[in-house]
Amino acid sequence: MKDIFISHVEEDAPVALALADLLEGAGFTTWCYERDSLPGISYLIQTGQAVEQCKAVLLVISDHALGSHQVTKEVVRAHESERPIIPLLFGVSHAHFQKRQPEWREVIGAAASLPVSMEHVDRCALKIIDGLKSLGIVANPMSGQNGDHGNTPIVIHAQPRPAPEPERAHLESPVAVRKPPGRKLLVLIATAGALAIAAAVFLYSTRTQENKQLEWNGLRKQAIAEYMGSGGKIREKEAWNLFSEADSKGDPLSHMWLARGYHSGRLGLSKDSVRAAAMAREVLPVIQTKADKGEAESEFLLASAYEEGIGVDRDGHRAADLFSKSCGENHVLGCNNLGSLYAGGESMPKDEAKAAGFYRMACDAGDLRGCTNLGFMYGNGFGVPRDAARAAALFENTCQKGDLQGCTNLGFMYDQGEGIQQDSVKAASLYGQACNGGNMDGCVDMAAMQFNGHGIPKDEKAAIKSYKRACDGGSEIGCEMLKKIQ
Repeated sequence: MKDIFISHVEEDAPVALALADLLEGAGFTTWCYERDSLPGISYLIQTGQAVEQCKAVLLVISDHALGSHQVTKEVVRAHESERPIIPLLFGVSHAHFQKRQPEWREVIGAAASLPVSMEHVDRCALKIIDGLKSLGIVANPMSGQNGDHGNTPIVIHAQPRPAPEPERAHLESPVAVRKPPGRKLLVLIATAGALAIAAAVFLYSTRTQENKQLEWNGLRKQAIAEYMGSGGKIREKEAWNLFSEADSKGDPLSHMWLARGYHSGRLGLSKDSVRAAAMAREVLPVIQTKADKGEAESEFLLASAYEEGIGVDRDGHRAADLFSKSCGENHVLGCNNLGSLYAGGESMPKDEAKAAGFYRMACDAGDLRGCTNLGFMYGNGFGVPRDAARAAALFENTCQKGDLQGCTNLGFMYDQGEGIQQDSVKAASLYGQACNGGNMDGCVDMAAMQFNGHGIPKDEKAAIKSYKRACDGGSEIGCEMLKKIQ
C-alpha cells in the first residue's frame, strides 16, 4: 500500500514525478502511473486499487486534466473510498477549475487548493507535507541539507620534535695526544661529525615544517572566517585567494578546500567535478591520516568528500560519522552539515528538532549559512514552531552579510508576503542580486518572474537567459524550464 496516489494526465507527468521524488525523499511512499504501473494488467484496475489502498490523493489540476475522463474516474473513486484529496492547481486558477469541473468541485468540497509549478516544486512539496501532517498522515521513518552547511579556531597541531641525537654525535677529538690518531679513531671522528650534521639538518627540517604548518594554519583560518562570514561578511573571493596562497605553499587541507569549491561551485568557482575529483585524490590519503588522529578539520573535509563523492565513492553513513566527530570537536561547519543530514534523513534517522539545534549552534558561532538554514526551519516549522517573521529576519541579516541563499529566501518571503509585507518588486531585486552573485535558485526564481510578468514587466527573452544561466550553473529545474519555454 502506498501513502499517496498522484492523479494526473500524461502531459503533467514531469511535475507529478518531481513531486513523487520529493515526497519519497521525505519518507512518504507514492504511486505514480509512469513509474509504478505494471504491464499486462488493466490500468483501470491498477489505478483503482492504488486509489483505494492509499491514504490520500494528490490531484494535479491543469487544462489537460480538466478534460480527462480517466482523472474524473480517479476523483470519483477517491470520493467513494473516502480518501482525502489535495487539489494542486497547475497553470489554472481555482475559479477556472470550479467552472470547468463542477463534479470535482462537489467531491473536493472546501479543501484548500495549492498552486504548483515546476520552478517552485520543492516549496510546493513542503506545503503538501504540512497538509498531509494536518490530515494525520506522516512519513515513514528513514535511516540515514546550504551545502556548507566555526568560530572556534581550527588548528592542526605541529608535529612533535624528535628526541636529540645520542651524545656521541657531539664527540670531539682529544685535546692532547702523544701521537697522531689511528685509522679507527679518524673514522669514529668522521662518523660523529656526519651524525652531528645529520642531526642539525633533521632538526632544521622539522622546525621548517613546523613553521610551514603554522603559516598554513594561519592562512586557512583566515580563509574559513571569510567563507563563513564570522567576521561579519561572507567574502568568497577573499577566501579563495587565501586558500590558493596556502595551497601554493603546499598545504594539503587548502588543496581539498579548493577541490570542494570546484565540485559544487563554492568560493565563486565554476563547477568542474572532474578537476575536483583529481585534486581530491592527490591529498585524501594525507587527510585520512590526519582524520584518523582526530584532527577536526580533516574529519570535516573527509566527511565532505564522502557526502558529495569528491574523489571517493559516496558514503552517507561514513560522512555522518565524521561530521558528528568534527562537530563534537567544535568544528562549526561540521555542526551545520550534521544539521543538514538530520534534516534530510538520508544518512541517519530524520530528526528536524536535532537539525534545527545544530543549525542554531552553527549560527550562534558565526556561520551565516547556519543562520540561513535555521531561518529555513522557522519558515517551514521544521523542528521548531513556525515563525515566518523570525525566518524573514534571519534571511535579511544573512543576505545583508553576503549569503546569496539568504537573499533568494528573503526574496521568496517578499514574493509570498510571509513574515514581511508583500513586495514583488523587492522580491525581483533580491532574486536578481542572488542570481548575479552565482546563486542558481535565485536565477530560477528571477526567470519565473520575468516569464510570467509577476511584479515586473514580462520579458520572455530575459527569462530564457536566466533559465540558461541556472541550467549552466547546474540547476536541474533551470534546465527543465529552459526546454519547456524555448
